[in-house]
Amino acid sequence: MVRIGGNSADQLAAYLLGLAAPLTVLSPDEVRRALVRHAHAFLAAHR
Repeated sequence: MVRIGGNSADQLAAYLLGLAAPLTVLSPDEVRRALVRHAHAFLAAHR
């Protein structure tokens, strides 16, 4: 388990996706939602 922080939920989500490693965001919900938004945008752009 690793604890990290960032300036914004979107910025942190983008960083986490850039790690290209399996991960689970335990909290906060705002970061989890941002991660899902970023993942959906990535998938939509690469259909």
